[in-house]
Amino acid sequence: MNFKAIEIIGKPYIYWQSTTEALGGIVIDESAIPVNVFGICPLKIVAGELVDRTALELSTAEDEYNLYTFLNEQADKLNDINSGTFTYDSQTFPMDERSRLFYFSIENSLSNEKAMTTTGELYSLLNANIPAFITAYKTALHTLSQPDV
Repeated sequence: MNFKAIEIIGKPYIYWQSTTEALGGIVIDESAIPVNVFGICPLKIVAGELVDRTALELSTAEDEYNLYTFLNEQADKLNDINSGTFTYDSQTFPMDERSRLFYFSIENSLSNEKAMTTTGELYSLLNANIPAFITAYKTALHTLSQPDV
């Protein structure tokens, strides 16, 4: 099957449309379509011909791709934290954003507090136990926040 190269403004800059045309435009066999590199087609259309992208173009695409990948990994990491839990006194507590704000707000509390478990039960947290509770939370947060190596 033949495919026609169509130049587009956004990435991957070229897309391939199946065609029954033998001539007209840039038409190549399906087996000759290159795999995208760093999210872009490694070829470009210059004066009606397919040519290789320059090393600078590919290097720029690699930098952009690496940044995009890194930012997505960080967003995934936040999802991991939001769905994470930690254990204190044989109870499991959530680590979603609302809960993390609550834990932050009680860190220096001078009174007893009630913390919600992952099952929706209220857990009575004595003022004297808040530092140990916060340590358990921060330990889990630190573990979940570690960059992937």
